[in-house]
Amino acid sequence: MNNSNENYQQTQEFDYFIEFIENRNIIPLEIKNKKEYYSDIRNIENSFTGIMKNDAPFIENSFILEASQLIINAIRLFELGYFDAAFYSLRQSIEISTTMAYLSDISEENRKKQVTAWEKQKWFPPQSKMLKMLKKNGEHYKDIKNKMSEFFDEMKNVSDKINKFVHKQGKYHFYTNIDRNTLIVSYLEKFECFLKKCISIIAIMRLTVDPFPILLMDKEIYNRTFKMITIPYTTAFAKKYIGNDYINQYKTTEVYKGYYNYFMKEEKRNYPTNEVVQNECIDTSKIDEILSQEHLLNQNEKIAVKIVKEYPTICTVYFNKHGFPYYITEVKSKNESGLNSSETIKKFHASEEKFNQNFNGAFASVFHFDDNYICLEHNEKLNKKDTIIIKKIIKDNLLSSSF
Repeated sequence: MNNSNENYQQTQEFDYFIEFIENRNIIPLEIKNKKEYYSDIRNIENSFTGIMKNDAPFIENSFILEASQLIINAIRLFELGYFDAAFYSLRQSIEISTTMAYLSDISEENRKKQVTAWEKQKWFPPQSKMLKMLKKNGEHYKDIKNKMSEFFDEMKNVSDKINKFVHKQGKYHFYTNIDRNTLIVSYLEKFECFLKKCISIIAIMRLTVDPFPILLMDKEIYNRTFKMITIPYTTAFAKKYIGNDYINQYKTTEVYKGYYNYFMKEEKRNYPTNEVVQNECIDTSKIDEILSQEHLLNQNEKIAVKIVKEYPTICTVYFNKHGFPYYITEVKSKNESGLNSSETIKKFHASEEKFNQNFNGAFASVFHFDDNYICLEHNEKLNKKDTIIIKKIIKDNLLSSSF
């Protein structure tokens, strides 16, 4: 019994000891603006590129997500009190955004080799060499660096300062030498300063891939482009993390001007037509205005708009077996279950009864022509004449479409 008590006491003491040594120099801190930073980072996460490279399509998007995650990790690590790890994560975010720019901007032949080397963890150039090679041979980077030299000087300066924390140069960066009051004032200020700088660096390095996060902010361009995977930076984000001076400098680059001039030659869509193309929203009161630019709509858009023109009480037009893309109107559905899954749409397509299927208070009607599947969500039942008219709309637009 005595041995058991003694063992228990020793175990308890050892547990206390472990807790003590693991936490004795760790000082957690709160970053009050954390939610704001997380919201800002969404701008980068949403800036996916849709520019396809033949050998490794959209690999840049993996780097966009990773750079964003590293910023989030840095915030979390800092709040937990692991300061050197937090600064290291910030430095990694700069390095990963550099790798993104490098793999995006080298020649197609070299890109294929470098992507393979990176994927298989073979020799791959460090950040300094990547920047030198980009400065010499990068098609976009070289021009951007010349037009925005101050930014790249600033990026190097930030990296060098973060390295002081990562490499623990000076006792000031030792856990065993941290004064709590100094930490709260100095470390917190420095971390947030570097955090903002790193978000800025990632946001601008993203622009070496293509200009769409900035380009699509311009409504003159947005109303001329096809629907893209890229969501433009918000005005507030661009102002906060890039600034008007850098934005204006970037707009003088060849990559920006090239895309800008290309899209400005396209016909500008009016607002309701653009809502159909960009947001899959059909304003039933603006159908004639939309159809005045019918030539700017693709096959699915034409079919959806023309069906809604005949039956303005339709709520949603779903395409393909899985129900995507889908086009909504302002008509509120009696279906109270909310957004519908692809599995639900598939069940409607598989049903023997194609028209007026119960849809949780609303109705679903399915139309099939060759390999084209269309499902309508509507509040009022369709009669036989309605289905004949809708079939004709679908068939006529499938046969006449140039898309």
